[in-house]
Amino acid sequence: MCGARDAGCDVEGGEMRIQVLPRHAAETFDPGERHAMISITDPPPDGGPANIRPRFGRELILRLAFHDFDPVKMRKHGMDARVEMYRGKSLAEWAMQPEHASEIWRFVRGVGVPLLAIHCEAGASRSP
Repeated sequence: MCGARDAGCDVEGGEMRIQVLPRHAAETFDPGERHAMISITDPPPDGGPANIRPRFGRELILRLAFHDFDPVKMRKHGMDARVEMYRGKSLAEWAMQPEHASEIWRFVRGVGVPLLAIHCEAGASRSP
């Protein structure tokens, strides 16, 4: 099952383990084996790229930036992500887009490593 913390994920070519981390742990993550990483951070000016340095065995890093606004939760509180504005854009424009999902899917399908580390700012909403 893809997406669960520390779960296995069937991908072409075999089994891939997934490790979910908060940003601070991802910046020093070194499992001692071949791995890839998906780094999800807040977009500037609220955030910026995580300080992830090259490590032994790190094959690739996919870097994405989007906020973790949840339109379903917002509707429960009487807000509409399509009209609520933040820094000149609707909240829906700051959230994960279909293009982000496509990039993640292509990356996971093509990376070919036994371990995929995924992090967001807190390791709780965007990465699992």
